[in-house]
Amino acid sequence: MIGICLTRYMSISHAMSAAHFSRCAFEVDLDNKNILCANVSAAIFCSVAFMEAAINEWSSNEESFIDSWLKKQKVSKKFKATDFKSFDREGILNKYDIGLLSKGRKKIDRGSKLIQHAEALIKLRNNLTHYKGDWLDSGTPEMLGSGSSHLTQYWPVLNLMVFRKKGLKGTWEQKEYAEWATITAINLVDNFFAELGKPSIVEHVQKELKTRRDTLAP
Repeated sequence: MIGICLTRYMSISHAMSAAHFSRCAFEVDLDNKNILCANVSAAIFCSVAFMEAAINEWSSNEESFIDSWLKKQKVSKKFKATDFKSFDREGILNKYDIGLLSKGRKKIDRGSKLIQHAEALIKLRNNLTHYKGDWLDSGTPEMLGSGSSHLTQYWPVLNLMVFRKKGLKGTWEQKEYAEWATITAINLVDNFFAELGKPSIVEHVQKELKTRRDTLAP
């Protein structure tokens, strides 16, 4: 009896979904805020899912190599993983670090624009997924709970990343956030494979990664 196993990877689907929801966000009537928010949040969630799935899939093909490399490392405050089994408990960007270091490359530059945007995207996804009751409250300062994101510089800083302009108001409920999330995720994954000297896993689906109907993905 001959058996077979077909592996189904989800990373490319996540990337295409993020791009799809970004395109949808740009086509929604701005008066239909609920549908706009649905598409923007979906793009954000799928973008982070793509970043994580991409490194998880790559590492699964390098399981024995990463397991061996981790077991040779000294105990570190930065990485909790000591073998491949515990690798899964690392944060997304730490996984990319381990992947690069295990192949003799330098770890990702946390001060670079690319990684700052990736970190901001992951944090936004986490904030939207695990938000506290008053995190999105807006209004006059004296009426807001202490956990309101509007009492900090969170949105001005994030808007500067997304729009590349200072002084813009608003939160994630704007179509540009969907496009920024998608492009940020693709850039991170593309950069990882470029560092390894390999083509990106989404190189063959570039036409499906348009973030707007009239433009091509970067």
